[in-house]
Amino acid sequence: MVRLHMKEVLVGVLRKPDGAALQMARAETFRLIGAVLTCLNAHPLDEKGWCPACDSADCGLRRDVRLALLPFDRVVDQAGRHRLSS
Repeated sequence: MVRLHMKEVLVGVLRKPDGAALQMARAETFRLIGAVLTCLNAHPLDEKGWCPACDSADCGLRRDVRLALLPFDRVVDQAGRHRLSS
């Protein structure tokens, strides 16, 4: 369900006119931040940096979020073609 929702948001932001895309992006920003924080709160690190949920010092969820938020040098345009971001 979450994947479908995120797909619909991405398609809407990419294909709708700028005004509608901006409104959609603004509306989803707080929901997205809330979802990420909820997930991270389920994987709290202890004072030694250990994640009890993953039973590891390398929390898989935190690693995935960190990698997903890295800057990227390519974006997908509205036609679905990759192009270098400026």
